[in-house]
Amino acid sequence: MQILEYNMPVVAVLNRIDLAGEKGESIDHEYLEQELGIPVIPTVAVAGKGG
Repeated sequence: MQILEYNMPVVAVLNRIDLAGEKGESIDHEYLEQELGIPVIPTVAVAGKGG
């Protein structure tokens, strides 16, 4: 949140989103985008997925 105070472009990346799915959990990245006011990108970097 402190970085947002500088009014600089910010993107949040949720890496390893697949682990949440394996545990039967989900993360609502669209809700996070709305709450934080920045883009939130779910990814699985090791598989080259997302973004």
